Amino acid sequence: MLPLLLLFFVSLLHQHDGPAVSAQRKSSIWRTVDGRAPKVIARGGFSGLFPDSGRRAYTLGATLVPKGLISWCDVKLTKDNLGICTPFIEISNSTTIASVGLNSTNVTLEEGAPPVFGYFPFKYTLHEMENVTLVQGLFVRTGRFDGQDRITDVTGVLPTLNLSSIWLNIKHDKLYQRYNLSTSRFLSTAMESVAVDYVSSPEIKFLKKIAPEYGNKTKLVFQFVEPSSNVEPYTKQTYESLLRNLTFVKTFASGILVPNKYILPVDSDNYLLNSTSVVSDAHEIGLEVYASGFANDNLFPYDYNYNPVSEYLAYADNGDFSVDGFLTDFPATAAEAIVCFPHIKSRVVGEKIPLVISHNGASGIYPDCTDLSYKQAIDDRTDIIDCPVQVTEDGVLICMSSMNLVATTTVTTSEFSTRTFTIPEVEDGIGIYSFNLSWSQIQTLKPKISNPYFHHYQIKRNPKNENSGSFVTLSDFLNLTANPNVPRILISVQNAPLLAEILGYDMIDPIIQSLKKSRIGKDKIQIMSENSSVLSVFKQKTNYTLVYKVDEIISNADESSISNIKKFASVVALRKNSIFPQSLGFITLQTKVVKTLHSANISVYVFLVRNEFVSRPFDFFSDAIIEIYNYVQGASVDGIITDFPGTATSYKRNRCLNRDNYRIPLIPPGFLLPAIPSLAQPPVIAPYPTLTSRDVIESPMPPPTLHASPPPLAQLVPSSSGQPSSSSLLLIFMYISSLMLVQETNNTI
Repeated sequence: MLPLLLLFFVSLLHQHDGPAVSAQRKSSIWRTVDGRAPKVIARGGFSGLFPDSGRRAYTLGATLVPKGLISWCDVKLTKDNLGICTPFIEISNSTTIASVGLNSTNVTLEEGAPPVFGYFPFKYTLHEMENVTLVQGLFVRTGRFDGQDRITDVTGVLPTLNLSSIWLNIKHDKLYQRYNLSTSRFLSTAMESVAVDYVSSPEIKFLKKIAPEYGNKTKLVFQFVEPSSNVEPYTKQTYESLLRNLTFVKTFASGILVPNKYILPVDSDNYLLNSTSVVSDAHEIGLEVYASGFANDNLFPYDYNYNPVSEYLAYADNGDFSVDGFLTDFPATAAEAIVCFPHIKSRVVGEKIPLVISHNGASGIYPDCTDLSYKQAIDDRTDIIDCPVQVTEDGVLICMSSMNLVATTTVTTSEFSTRTFTIPEVEDGIGIYSFNLSWSQIQTLKPKISNPYFHHYQIKRNPKNENSGSFVTLSDFLNLTANPNVPRILISVQNAPLLAEILGYDMIDPIIQSLKKSRIGKDKIQIMSENSSVLSVFKQKTNYTLVYKVDEIISNADESSISNIKKFASVVALRKNSIFPQSLGFITLQTKVVKTLHSANISVYVFLVRNEFVSRPFDFFSDAIIEIYNYVQGASVDGIITDFPGTATSYKRNRCLNRDNYRIPLIPPGFLLPAIPSLAQPPVIAPYPTLTSRDVIESPMPPPTLHASPPPLAQLVPSSSGQPSSSSLLLIFMYISSLMLVQETNNTI
């Protein structure tokens, strides 16, 4: 399975020829001790994907970052004083040891502490553990690769992996002595079998013991642990106090390894505090500083907006200091950040493709469609800024992500909370709709930031900005975006047929009139809708670029659908799964739909790209930049619709797009599937349908009834009993009947 997994990546070795992440630059831009770029240390290999310290984890890390990668092995001693690579002293959660017939034991890990029950490597010989395999120890990561790799021993397996550089982290020296084991004796044996470039430990006595023999040829690094109030076992000093005495540390170590929060602390609300002086203090006396705790699937401080590249740059490209290396579970992202993204803020010119299109403004940072989300999108150099248009009770056109105000406003806690009813054509459940409140009433509400992954994953967006900003009218939006810093705008027209059929309200002409009154040229305006009937009207009345949004997941489009689309649109917006279908988080293939549309001279936008790691398949390594790269370079999309336009625009300015010595990984669709055992394979999904003319063609837009604002349906309110009044029930009945009639008509087309 391993050769199949890595077959594609052989070509990457040629892409990475030349200087890599540790290369010396002609004039250093790095504030590291040696002036070189920070080093990338792969904790247990690529442990963000495969089980920690397994053969495949080490091999994938070395393949993706073949030049300069340091592979980390967290050493645990066995009963026969051999070393194995495993992150935990108790290994039942990271291996299958509990199911191979070995007995668990009680162990006193620290003097005076109560015994701990479990499976500890130093209670078994390496031979006794020969049938133990590795599993993924973190629930947020996939377990489908479990049970495939055996334990990696330092002197047996590690030398066979052809790793460019090895770092051994050796803890528990004092514990092992109680069991007549010796870390220094192990290290002496290991040095005969494998070239070790770094040795770290949180125990001073061990480092002092090995310094005379290995200090000149191997870098010795003192590891600080969390919490800093923990006591170092031999000096009985806290790690916090040792951090204030780095000149003492310099007597036995050439560097320190610290949790990243030692450098950039985080407050109780998960926001960054000011940086400490740890790096500058260490660098002043020549100590290198390596930072640990990096993983793409962490719950980041909100300051990084769930972009792991931003986190790395905060430690390396902040204008004040650079750490000397990163200990990470996702080495490809660390390398990408160091090589491709340093000092890009000053780069004004970026690639023309993809176009970056905001989704409700920069809605990953501020509440949807507020003045602040739009200003952020402008600051992010977004190519196309969007406004989804809704209408109020008094006929004011506003930018709002949905006609239902429940999700993105505080309407449910307002005096209008009883104005609820159901529109089955729009969504399930009850709602409070924009056309049931006047603009002045909506202005009394507060915005509410969207949290698409809170319900299932408890992932929140920027709580400090949860209710920040003000709602804007379409007119406000056009004034805000009528400046040279906004290349284009996109007006999203939602539910126009519904409003015309049921309420008799025409959205299209008021939108056109507003656009004509604005200072924005027609060549800078795009209109998007999932209704062909809406776009057909715009085609007749304007010369704007028209975007047909296909909300359903498809695999291709037939000739008849394309010929119909070309009558009213030159761009199609597709869901991500229409391009890279996936099953339970694994990409299965790449469809032909983009190629088909391009052959018909139709551009393609993809939606919806988000920064949160749970929004993407495992194939993209929990990295938004890698995902964008693969949609642009692998699938050739023309535009990216995203909640985080700043991430996408930074991608366009990255330094690796036109260089040969390093490139962001281009992932072949389905490349992870061969690495999954047959019994753990994700279910085979049925092919998605092909778009046909029947999916595209709609009845013409019904003529409006010339209301200046939405009429009586918008005034449906419950009676004082909390139930709809009899007149409201009659209107609801009429509404549902008309929907059924419309559906019946559509089914005959």
